[in-house]
Amino acid sequence: MKKTFTVFLLCLQLTAFGQAVFKPFEVESQPEPQGGLPLLEKFIEVNRRMPYAAEVAGVKGTVYVSGIVGTDGRITGVQVVRSLHPACDREAVRVLGLFNAWKPGQKGGKAVPVEFSYGIKFAPTRSGCAPGAITTYYSADGKPVAEEAGAQYRLVLPVDSLGYPNAAPALARRKGEAWKDMDNRFARREKLETRYNYTNPNLPDSLRVRRISLLSVRNRLQGTQYVFYPSGALFATESYEDGQAVGTWLYYYPNGLVCQADEQLQGGGVREWHWYPNGQLKQVGLRPERKDYELLNQWDAQGKQTVQNGSGPAKIVSRLGEMEWVTETGALINRQRHGTWTGRRADGQLYYREEWDNGKFLRGTSYGLQVDAITYDKPKIDAEFEGGLPGLGEFLTGNMSYPRDAARSNVEGKVAVSFVVCTDGSLCDYQVIQSVHPSLDEEAIRVVKEMNGKWKGGILRGRPVRVKYNLPINFVLQ
Repeated sequence: MKKTFTVFLLCLQLTAFGQAVFKPFEVESQPEPQGGLPLLEKFIEVNRRMPYAAEVAGVKGTVYVSGIVGTDGRITGVQVVRSLHPACDREAVRVLGLFNAWKPGQKGGKAVPVEFSYGIKFAPTRSGCAPGAITTYYSADGKPVAEEAGAQYRLVLPVDSLGYPNAAPALARRKGEAWKDMDNRFARREKLETRYNYTNPNLPDSLRVRRISLLSVRNRLQGTQYVFYPSGALFATESYEDGQAVGTWLYYYPNGLVCQADEQLQGGGVREWHWYPNGQLKQVGLRPERKDYELLNQWDAQGKQTVQNGSGPAKIVSRLGEMEWVTETGALINRQRHGTWTGRRADGQLYYREEWDNGKFLRGTSYGLQVDAITYDKPKIDAEFEGGLPGLGEFLTGNMSYPRDAARSNVEGKVAVSFVVCTDGSLCDYQVIQSVHPSLDEEAIRVVKEMNGKWKGGILRGRPVRVKYNLPINFVLQ
């Protein structure tokens, strides 16, 4: 009876596809990831999440899964072939099911549905995981240590069943063979904030998200911060050490697929990875501190590499300032623009045409909505405070006051304020995008408002534009 039932399900599956499903040995060419196996491996690396239940159990091993790659390049029917742990099994099915950038298998010169199998590895990523809490140990000078025996401090972080922080951490200090709780100011903060999107037209231009943050005794961001969509799905994970960005930050589409990975580089700057909604790698680039974005590698939606090691025909889609989405196309040579570059609005209308020579800008013309043309000799003039960065630093130092209540509580940290510089240099749309303490947040907004009228407006391709500006203000007790 059991065999008959299984065969019946298989028949239903084959009927749903409308054609036979072939084994790998029955076809001339098997399914393969667009762009090659390394791109699938990178996709698995950034999308696989070690389930917290498996972290607690110390699970290590491989889940083998299979699915059917259809003629449309999508995978269906993903299921476990060899199990490891129930939570890991579910995660393996989820991850492989998100990757839909395949070259179909071929038989008789035609694309056909073919079975595909793959092994997804799992291993613990954190130590000290237990049901309801994560415990970490530190030496006398505050550095992490692996074993309790050599530690002077213990930090216990309460977490829910998914491993997300659900209460403030508790710090204890070794006293002989025991641990004594300390009067600490480690905190868990949960708040709503607005995130703006300048890189991915497949996502909303802005979103109100929920952010769970951990703050150290000095009130600086510490550990992994979790950000969630309004639906509750994971929006981002961002890591800090004593207020400084570290590790790889991940950003997700609403369906759980990673859309962007930002690797924080030593010495500053970020290496960015971007993916199409089907899991195909789109591009890899560098965003150095205070320098323009550099495109290193790029693939089209079919997995063909168009830019390699900074050279080739490039296509960059971005939202410029507060403007609409613009698609820029042109050639790159050694990461530098070369020849004719054009930009087009979402409706296909020409926005600009420029001439470049190995990274040197020669001339450009921008076109308005009424087809009026303006020529320019600089593609971008940033909004700037009077006196530049040195003048901005002097203004902040001379006009900022440390709130008394924050000083009495020894609260420090970096408040990030966003605002818009209008075309006439006036400021508006003030908002705290990284909070530290109510008094510090209020003081940061106050001093930014004092800068109103002291800015020069930005110019983009010959036309005045509103520019959104993010300003970090660091509060440090002397």
